[in-house]
Amino acid sequence: MAIFFFDFKDKGKQDARALLSSLIVQLSNQCHSFYNILFDFYYAHQNGSQQPSIGALTKCFENMLRATGDIPIYLILDGVDECPNTNGI
Repeated sequence: MAIFFFDFKDKGKQDARALLSSLIVQLSNQCHSFYNILFDFYYAHQNGSQQPSIGALTKCFENMLRATGDIPIYLILDGVDECPNTNGI
């Protein structure tokens, strides 16, 4: 399970980068295979010195979701309505 709260008062908690980074770190603390995926991701980005793109974060998250097999993952996202509607969605 991973939880993320979007916050209209904190611009740093209103975008995909914040969401994906938080979910990836939370999941990596719960499963050895998730930790290995994050470690490989960290290594691929020069041991954390290179800022990953949103696409790279998404791919890392997808890799974690695929690694679960039949084990359910629960994601709780609160305050989605507090994010700016910059894409018109």
